[in-house]
Amino acid sequence: MATKSLPARNLALAVGAAQMFGMAGGSAGQATVNNLIHVCGIDWQLFWILAGATGMILALALVVLLPQ
Repeated sequence: MATKSLPARNLALAVGAAQMFGMAGGSAGQATVNNLIHVCGIDWQLFWILAGATGMILALALVVLLPQ
């Protein structure tokens, strides 16, 4: 998406920002998953089933909403 919708001079910034937010999300996600499993008592298998279902819903939404 970035290569098609951004000018070449902003592409490196977009890629760097995406990398930064991805790493920050992974770091924050570890604490969230830990709290859900250990503090709230959600079974780890159930968590991954719910995470997979959420990912599938997001993927479907992207396929429907993003332009060709």
